[in-house]
Amino acid sequence: MTQAVEKEKFYKIENGQLVEVEHPTLDEQLAKRAYTSKEVEKILNLGRNTVNSLLLSGRLKAVRVGKKWLVPNWAINEFLQAK
Repeated sequence: MTQAVEKEKFYKIENGQLVEVEHPTLDEQLAKRAYTSKEVEKILNLGRNTVNSLLLSGRLKAVRVGKKWLVPNWAINEFLQAK
């Protein structure tokens, strides 16, 4: 039995929104894959307390590394598309 390998998705920020790139260039493939909470504040145009609340509640997926949060770019897109 063979398992299908999911193609890695690439994203970029365009007009303040995270959009998936169909055929990424090498530069896009090497683009940042995770953001700090401070960067997420700027991307989402939200305050520090709001972002921290989203991270702690799990509504915005992230990984805690030491004292810092790392938010994958796909998690930002997922959050923006949640209803």
